[in-house]
Amino acid sequence: MVNYGPERSALLRDSIRLLATADLWFGEGTRSGVFRVRPVEEVVSASRPWRARIKAYGAQAFVFEPDIAEQFADVNSTGTLEEEKRDLKALSDLVVQHEVRLSQVGMRSETVAQGRALLDEASGRDLLGVLGLRNREEAIALRNRIVTYATLLGGEARAAGINGCFYDAEAKRRFEAASFRNALRRLRPRRRGAGEVTTAAPATSANGQSPASIPS
Repeated sequence: MVNYGPERSALLRDSIRLLATADLWFGEGTRSGVFRVRPVEEVVSASRPWRARIKAYGAQAFVFEPDIAEQFADVNSTGTLEEEKRDLKALSDLVVQHEVRLSQVGMRSETVAQGRALLDEASGRDLLGVLGLRNREEAIALRNRIVTYATLLGGEARAAGINGCFYDAEAKRRFEAASFRNALRRLRPRRRGAGEVTTAAPATSANGQSPASIPS
């Protein structure tokens, strides 16, 4: 085929891989609630049990050092994400600094890890945060752009095949019958019997079309 070599084939192949990954992360992931940024209220609420636990450890470990014990009793007084991040960073560092003393009153290493995990979430270091996405809507928008990109590359491969085999009737017919749109239909939900969970809904293109409505 003219002007369609290994480089273009690699682009198409990688776009399909990228699309499959994006649908897994931003399609199924957002539906299941795994990959979503929690509201500030939920983030703050999630840290309260951990804060209460280290406060109790600190109160016992530093009963004769109230200034230190008081540091373990810090709370998010404003309810903001900014204070939550500052507090969790300070408290996590405090736990590590006094880990030996705290372990003597029953604190386990899991408590240290839990504090770091809470800080990571508050700092947006979940999947969306690592990818630089601020919310679920941005994630879906990125997935839709990938759908459009892969569809266009699929259309290019089909057109290049038709052009290159224009005078080979059988080969031309096969290329004309090939449709990236049909390949994307595999992302459509499948009907199952009663009581069974349906599969993921299809991805959409950047203009809001489903794969079935994208021109082949």
